Parts: sequence; structure tokens; C-alpha cells
Amino acid sequence: MNKYQFWSVLLFGAVLTGCNNTQSALDIGNNNVVTSAPTTPVSASTLPAPAGSTSVTTAGNANNTGGTATATATQNAAVTAARPAATAQSLYIAPIIGAPLNVVTPLTQRLNQTAQARGITLTGNENSPSSHVMKGYFSALADNGQTTVLYVWDVLDPAGNRLHRIQGEQKVQGTTADSWGAVTPNAMEAIADQTIQQYQNWKNSSRS
Repeated sequence: MNKYQFWSVLLFGAVLTGCNNTQSALDIGNNNVVTSAPTTPVSASTLPAPAGSTSVTTAGNANNTGGTATATATQNAAVTAARPAATAQSLYIAPIIGAPLNVVTPLTQRLNQTAQARGITLTGNENSPSSHVMKGYFSALADNGQTTVLYVWDVLDPAGNRLHRIQGEQKVQGTTADSWGAVTPNAMEAIADQTIQQYQNWKNSSRS
């Protein structure tokens, strides 16, 4: 199987692999493995009425208009307080699928550094408010004395809808029995730089 044929099965193979050896970009301090799910926005319909508020029926009674406006304003204030706003450029990077933890660590460290340098705020966990969620799928393929790291990032909105896809490859010299053994920290740091650059390029183009 060459590298071009491998692209068609990369995501399928990553899903079968499961979430072993995954790490969030902001979980590099204690090496905890965190499972991920897109953040679901708070819906006004799911929030209880604030304590002490009164439902006002105005049908056929013009005198109740002021009371209705007051109750509605109170409920809207409760919704706003329960839903913290995401920053202008905030990103949650979900635990990475397909690569072992020792290989992922330099990637996540560099993602954090590069994002901060570009003015992108990385949120700490899946429950933090974020404008986008990014999920990464990685695999390594040895061929002709080289190892190629193939990567795909899906950029999602907080509801889990895919907005954009980033993909690419990074080659390193040499091969090992498990392929990942040949992948250097420098190679993973290069992928981090490319990822943040492509994400920012997409963000800039989507605003134009």
C-alpha cells in the first residue's frame, strides 16, 4: 500500500484504533488521557425559569404588557448568565487518535506555544466555551527507507458540525518495526506549526 492509497483508509483505521494513547493539547502537564465530545450550547428552552420570576399571560389584556416584558428580560438574563461566551479566537483541541503518547507530547506542547503566539486561546477542556473544536487523526507509514506521518484535523463547531478539514504529511528518514519509533519530536513540532498556520489561514479566508 503506498501513501496515496493509505489516505482513503486513514480515518477508518483511526476510528477502529479507538482513543488509546490520546492527549489534549492543554493536558501536557500531567499526561492525563481525556476523552472528548463536542460542547453542546446551552439552549434557552432547557433552562428553568429563574427563582422568583412569574409567568405572565397577556392575551386579551393590554395592561399586562409591562409585566410580560419584565419577566422576559429576567429569563433572558438567566440564559446569558448560564452560557459563558467564547473568546474571539478560542479553540479546543480534542485528544489525538492514532499516535502513541510519547510521540503526541511534543506535538501538543508546540500546538500550545504556537497558538498562543498567534493570539489563539486554547481552552482547557471540552466543557470550556470555544469557537471551534479540532479533532486529530494520525498514522505512520514506512516506505523506501522513510517514515511518513499522515495527519487529518477536523475543525468542528461547538455542536459537532464539521466546518473545515486540514490534512497533510511529514516525512522523516529511517524506519522502525512499529513506524512510530522513527518519528522525531522535530517532525511532530513541524506538524503543529503547519496545523496552526492552516487553521489561521482558513479563519482569515472565512472572514473575507
